[in-house]
Amino acid sequence: MHPRLGSRLRVLALVALAAGGSVRAATPPASPPQLTVVLAVKAPADQAITWPTSQPLTASADPSTARHARRAAAVRTLEAAGDLRLAPLLASLAPLIRSGQVQVLQRFPAFGMVAVKAPPRLLEALRGAPGLRDLWAVEQRRLAGPPMVATHTQPRPRPAAGRGSAGPMGISPAPQADHLSRIGAPAAWNRLGGLGEGLVIGVIDSGADGRHPILAGSFRGRRARRLDRDWVDLTAERRREPSDGNGHGTHVTGLAVGAEGDQAWGAAPGAEWIAARAFDAEGKTDDLTLLAAADWMLHPGGGGMPPDPAQAPDIVNLSWTLDNGADDRFRPVLQAFRFADILPVCATGNLEDLRDPWPRLMAPASYPEALAVGALSRADQPWLWGRLGPGFFGGVKPQLLAPGEAVWSALPDGETGTFSGSSMAAPLAAGAAAVVWGQAPGLRAHEVATLLSASARDLGAPGADADLGWGRLDLAAATVLAQRMAWVEGVVGPAPQAGAAGRPGATLSLVPPADWTPAWRALLGRATADATGAYRLIAPEGRYLLRVSHPLFQPLESEVVLRAGQGTRLDPQLTDAALAQLQGRVRGAWGAPLAGATLRLARSASRATRRQRSSRSSAPPTAASDSRCRREPGSCAPRPRRIVR
Repeated sequence: MHPRLGSRLRVLALVALAAGGSVRAATPPASPPQLTVVLAVKAPADQAITWPTSQPLTASADPSTARHARRAAAVRTLEAAGDLRLAPLLASLAPLIRSGQVQVLQRFPAFGMVAVKAPPRLLEALRGAPGLRDLWAVEQRRLAGPPMVATHTQPRPRPAAGRGSAGPMGISPAPQADHLSRIGAPAAWNRLGGLGEGLVIGVIDSGADGRHPILAGSFRGRRARRLDRDWVDLTAERRREPSDGNGHGTHVTGLAVGAEGDQAWGAAPGAEWIAARAFDAEGKTDDLTLLAAADWMLHPGGGGMPPDPAQAPDIVNLSWTLDNGADDRFRPVLQAFRFADILPVCATGNLEDLRDPWPRLMAPASYPEALAVGALSRADQPWLWGRLGPGFFGGVKPQLLAPGEAVWSALPDGETGTFSGSSMAAPLAAGAAAVVWGQAPGLRAHEVATLLSASARDLGAPGADADLGWGRLDLAAATVLAQRMAWVEGVVGPAPQAGAAGRPGATLSLVPPADWTPAWRALLGRATADATGAYRLIAPEGRYLLRVSHPLFQPLESEVVLRAGQGTRLDPQLTDAALAQLQGRVRGAWGAPLAGATLRLARSASRATRRQRSSRSSAPPTAASDSRCRREPGSCAPRPRRIVR
């Protein structure tokens, strides 16, 4: 019964929920309707959604400890930057706030958002607020499932008193948990060791039954006196202990980390879980509650315990979707997770009707920052009711497929049962990510996702497929590859004497050996320098030739040796090219190619020339001057505008 989020309210433009005033015995004049809307501000043009590079990881530091410290610093950076971005917006609303016409409900600085309540007549005024990127109504949402999906329960099988058939790690799949064998989990646990210990998976769902024997032992707050950093209930019930009146969240959490005794139900039985309950017993929620749950995951806390970003999880599982694949309202959430080195694992969604004209995966799985996971049938084929790729935002989507039909896991009140859908596939991938990250703690979140994709079992033609992604999740192959992984990082700069900043846009690649698979060649050993010139790429251990190229500089080659589990620092220094070749395609505002466009280069003074001009009379531009492309009047179409959806 994989659910997907369906909107109970179809909103056109900015028509939202109307909430009237309270009713009294005497009938006063009716209060004007109030709309709850979210205002999202623009992100800085130079903001790089990448792992901060200002705090290098020292060789002596414990990777897990260093990762948590750097994550905390990244979240604080997000919050501070968000406060600055929101300040002009809130200042412009101050008169309306003081007069009571606008009420601020909640601020989400890390996402660059603020939720307000205001009358409809002020919508146009809100649209004109400084720095505003988007304005959208808060919608009511629900957990919904496809038809004809049987769900049955039965008493939980009793675990063996001793190890019995347990493997070398002391644990084996429960009798009904054949989904673990299908993804190679037992081989991964027993061949190399490691069950995901030290990793934390956060679940935003309908809650989780914290007293369930399959989940009780892996709840991070099981020994804590207060649970405010391990559990939050954002529904009207405000339960103080982990609970689940719906069952979906309990089932999902069990597939990620569930275990009882020597029997495992989840892919990472050694990992821990925390949860934010966003859906009530009827499976209902709204956008504001989902934002609050995601914000809590960045810095868990509350109830007198200050939010602590060091307690944020390593992985967040989102087994729900929005109404389509193009809705980008939650993309800043996943970008914040990515910046904080948190891996978001998202279900692709399910069809409620096989005649659906858009059978493609939904948001947030469609976002580039998400590890999107689709469902496989019992026959290891794409599940009939599952949504597949390609995605609206491009890239390979979904990246992975995992068992999603009639999958057994925990249900409330100590029971077990089967649900079907990509909701079940996603937590298996989340658990697999925890096991892999435990084997290679020096990797970053998006690199763990890359490693899972690179090691997937291909289900179609070699390489990625438009609908099936990289193939079926293969945890055994992923852990073998994880133990071989290394990385090289640095800053692509100019020649040392130039003293300038790094070179953004440079492409770096390792020359792959002949035995690399098509997936390895596409995913590993490649990087593009960010806005500061910084780069980082991962590859298996070995000796490689690193190639660096940039359209305005001479190409560079350098030999590099990578050792498993270690990083190598390399700062390539580029020199100006005597003759640069620029090539590309001129497109119009809607992406159509423009024939007959004329382009010419306009010289601009180099730094050295400008310094000379400041000390003596003007000099003509030199041959070493930088060049910029400038359009002849009327020869090219105007620069395409970004369409805000």
